[in-house]
Amino acid sequence: MNPGKQGTKVAAHYRVKIDAGQSKVIRLRLSKSSPDRKSEPFGKPFDEIFTNRLREADEFYESVTPPSVSEDAARVMRQALAGMLWSKQFFFFDGDNWLDEHHSNPLHSGYRNARNSEWFHMLNHDIISMPDKWEYPWYAAWDLAFHTLPLAIVDPDFAKEQMELMLRAAYLHPNGQMPAYEWNSATSTLQSMLGRLCF
Repeated sequence: MNPGKQGTKVAAHYRVKIDAGQSKVIRLRLSKSSPDRKSEPFGKPFDEIFTNRLREADEFYESVTPPSVSEDAARVMRQALAGMLWSKQFFFFDGDNWLDEHHSNPLHSGYRNARNSEWFHMLNHDIISMPDKWEYPWYAAWDLAFHTLPLAIVDPDFAKEQMELMLRAAYLHPNGQMPAYEWNSATSTLQSMLGRLCF
């Protein structure tokens, strides 16, 4: 995608003209190696695999949807849960290294005070539920607490792990404070967050 052939993201780019009332299907299949000329990566097996994945998704969401829910509400619930599952991503944040790069590490002489300077102990390298994987790809303890409610419907172990994550030594400040979010970890406390959840 980058003409300099550098970077960490890639995307397929298609220009398609679609007339009113028409539709266009673009098939994409990821592979470790290029298919040979005799293979048909989008032949019959492709349709079968795609159909099977759709059927499995239908069965999965049907199994977690209460029978009393209307068809329309079930669709909304499915989309909401799918969005929650989609928003899980690996998050890496090395507080000590970040502060070093910004000359704000209080463990070094001549540092300048900056946000999160008191969070040099923080080292995050976990799969975390993000507020929004595209627009807000960083965790927020407040959002995360609410994420665990719907996530518990489809993955209770992951939901519990998310709450425990914020209480680990690599996240929790020595004074007992939970990190609020990447931009200013000091704006949230365990007591205030849990208090608001309870009331």
